[in-house]
Amino acid sequence: MFLLFNLSSYKTRRSFYHSYLSSTQVFRDLKYFALPFALVATLLSTDSNAAAIWQQPFDIKDSFNSIGIKELDIGGQRVIFEGTGPTQVIRDCVYLGEKSDCYQTPFEQNGLDTIMTEMVSLHLVGKTMGFHTEIRVGEGWSFFDDLIFTDLIGLDHSRGQIQDLAGLPDGNIDFPANSIFDIFFDVWIDFNNDGIVDVGEVVSNDVRDLSGDSILDSYALRMFAEIEDVPPPKWTQYICSGKVSALDPSIGTFDAVVEEACPPPLDLFFINPDRTEITSADLDLPSVFAIDAKHIVPEPTTFMLLSAGLALFGWQHRRKPLA
Repeated sequence: MFLLFNLSSYKTRRSFYHSYLSSTQVFRDLKYFALPFALVATLLSTDSNAAAIWQQPFDIKDSFNSIGIKELDIGGQRVIFEGTGPTQVIRDCVYLGEKSDCYQTPFEQNGLDTIMTEMVSLHLVGKTMGFHTEIRVGEGWSFFDDLIFTDLIGLDHSRGQIQDLAGLPDGNIDFPANSIFDIFFDVWIDFNNDGIVDVGEVVSNDVRDLSGDSILDSYALRMFAEIEDVPPPKWTQYICSGKVSALDPSIGTFDAVVEEACPPPLDLFFINPDRTEITSADLDLPSVFAIDAKHIVPEPTTFMLLSAGLALFGWQHRRKPLA
C-alpha cells in the first residue's frame, strides 16, 4: 500500500472538533428564538469555499492484498522494507444504488464529485536489516495490544477521499479518479529477535502528548493514486506525495495542506504504549525517518508467492505475551 513511508496558530484536531460541535449546538438552539426565516437560512447556509472536513464512511468495505515498499533511515543507515499483507478500506457509495441503503453518495467538493474513504486495516510483514518487521495501519490498533497497559492508545484514523478528475458534478464518481489517504502507521522492528513487542521497538508517525492530543511534529503520510475502479485493480500503485499535519482540520481531504514533495524525510518516533515519545534520555535509540513509500496492489499469484516466502519466518517470529 505504501511505503514511505506559528505554534500559537494551531489548535489540536480534537479542540477543533469540539468547537465545531459547540457551533452545531448553537444552531440547534435557534429553534427557540423567533428569528426571521431568511436570517436563519443565512446562518445555516454552507460556505462553498469552506475547507472540507473529513467524515467517517460506513457504506462499503473493499478488501485487497498489498505489497508495501518502504525506504527507512535508521541511525543514518538507509534500508529497504518490503512486506506483503491484506488491506481493508471502507468508503461511501460511488453512485446512488451501488447498494440498497447507501448512507452517503458522492457530494460536490470544489466543483467535483467526491466520496469519503478510510483505510481501516493494513498489516504488512517483512524484514528490515535481517530483523522481523511489521507495519500496521488502522484506527485504534496498537502493537502493544497483547500487553497489559491501562494507558494504551491506538492509532488515529487513516482518512481519505476519492474525487473525479474533472467534469461537472453528476452524483457519480467517474473513473479513472483521484484517490488519497493520509496514513498514520506503526512499525515494529524486532531488534532483539525474541518475537516479543518491547517498548523501544515500535516507531510511529502518530505521536501524542500526555493529554492524548497529537503533537505539532506528528504528520500523516499522504499517499496518492489515480485509480481505475473500486477496489483498486491489480498493479494500482499508491505513491507518497508529501505529508499532512495531524492538526490540519482538513486532514484526509483534498483541501488539506500537503507539505513538501516526496521524498520528504518523515520523522518517526519511538513511542510508549500511550503514544508519548520515548526520549533519548529514556533509552539509547537511533533516529528513524521514512524516506519514501509506495503501495502496490499485486495480482493474486504474485501475492501468494511473496507471502509464502515470509510464512515460515512469520511463524517463527510470532508475537508472544510479555511475561
